[in-house]
Parts: sequence; C-alpha cells; structure tokens
Amino acid sequence: MISIVIPTRNRASWLNDCIQHLLKQEYDNFEIVVVDSSTDEVTKTVISQKYPQIRYFFLPNGLNKRPESKNIGIKHAKGEIVAFIDDDSLVQDGWLKACAESYTSDNIGAAGGLIIDKNVENSEGYSSEAIGRLTYNGTRIGNFFKDPGRIIEVDHLRGCNMSFKKSALVKAGGFDINYTGSNVLEETDLCIKIKKLGYKILFNPKMAVIHTTAPREIVMRKTYDFKRNFYIARNSTYFMIKNFDLTRTMSYIFTNNTGIISFFKKPGLRLFTCIIASIFGKITGFAAGIKFKIIR
Repeated sequence: MISIVIPTRNRASWLNDCIQHLLKQEYDNFEIVVVDSSTDEVTKTVISQKYPQIRYFFLPNGLNKRPESKNIGIKHAKGEIVAFIDDDSLVQDGWLKACAESYTSDNIGAAGGLIIDKNVENSEGYSSEAIGRLTYNGTRIGNFFKDPGRIIEVDHLRGCNMSFKKSALVKAGGFDINYTGSNVLEETDLCIKIKKLGYKILFNPKMAVIHTTAPREIVMRKTYDFKRNFYIARNSTYFMIKNFDLTRTMSYIFTNNTGIISFFKKPGLRLFTCIIASIFGKITGFAAGIKFKIIR
C-alpha cells in the first residue's frame, strides 16, 4: 500500500483539487492522510463531508510546522511506501503506478518525479543539465522539470513530489523539526540521511505532478524579501554543519548566497537588505548547527 500524506493549512480549495486528482488514479492500493494545521475548520468540514474515506489529523497551533505535520503523517501511515505531495500539487495520470514501480529492490529508499511549476517561470532552472544534485558547497541543483527519459539516481528530491519506504523513514528518524521559517531544506536533509543509511534515491519522470503554487504565509517568494533570505541562509548553514565536515561547511558559508558580488555590480537598498538577511541567517544557522552537534 502507498500512504499519501498531504500537509495543509488554510487551503481548502487547493486541497480539494489535489484530492480530486488523486482519486482519478488507476491504482487502488493507496490511502490518503491529511494533516491539517489550519486556523479555521473549513478544511475539516470539507474532508468530513466530501471525503469520509480520508484519514484526517489536526495539528493544533501548527503555524508553519511542516516537518511536524509530515512526521504525524509518517506515524499514522499504514503503507509500506509513504508519499508526500503539497496541497497545491496535482498528480498526473499514472503517478501512483509509477511511484509503486520505482521500488524494484530493497536498496531503493526514496523516489520522486517530474514537477511542472504552473506559476513559476522555468522553476529551479540551472545551466547544468544535472537533476537533483547537491554540489560540494551546498548548492542544490533541482531541474525537476527536466525529463531525462529514464529513471535516474539523484541526491535529493523536492517536497511537493516525493516518496519513501516507511522502514527507511523510521530508520532515518523522520523529518528534522529544527528547520524553521519556510522549512527550506527539510526534505533535502531527510534525503541525505536516507543516502547515509545506504539507500538509493531515484527520479522517475513518469511520477509527474503539476505544482500550482498557492499563496504562502509568512515567508514570501520575492527574491529580495528579508525573511525569505534569512531562512534560506539559516537553514542552509544548519544543514551543512549537521550533515558535512567543517571544510565543506566553510565552502558554503563563504561562497553561497551572500549576494556581495551582485551588490557591487548593482548596488541598492533591497540587495543590501538581502545581504544583511543572509549574514544574520548564517550566524543563526551556525549556532543551531553547533548546538545539534553538541547534543547529538
């Protein structure tokens, strides 16, 4: 069985569309688990009235606590495979079948697939042709919109379209709740833990979703938003210290996301704010990473 976990918050209409696409899949052996951290009861009402077959769990005071929501989903999942999609993701034909068929051997711990970002131009585009790679200095190469024409091995997956063996999730300890703000890198962190356990992570282009990109709370998508850049720097630094050696961490701190070169090419208040956010984020993330190392 495949357990599909959908964390949601104040997005009842998007969630409804998401569920409708799941129920059209020509694959019967699955369950849907919704973990709701909404500030109202609209989502709860929609689920109880329209989808009584869905297993619903409420996370009180769950402001932006996506790692906790996903861990609740893992805890209650009945399937041998646990898949995660965002509430604004629309699975395409054959998604569940492709997910199940990705797990052909015991050493495969995770699988994800193609992501078409409907409202984001050329999302996660890089000059590299690589897909799902993590560079030495911590740069994530996504390119999950690219179709390699076959199943390939990758370093990491993206949160709106990924799946794991439940046994691997349990061994890895689930999602780290220390990723704050936008929770960026929570899924990459889990993928690294899965790989360190000896599992392979696969990218199957037939496991495709359209990501409609619903509005977000708190952390904006704008390039020069202070909170966005702070949390990217904070979580990235924490991620590097937690998972890699000091040399590799320093490579990230001094080469990644500072924006200093861009500032001198085109100085301005917004870019300066971005740099300050990045510096403070790295300091905060460094402290969090050291704390993790000490108490581990």
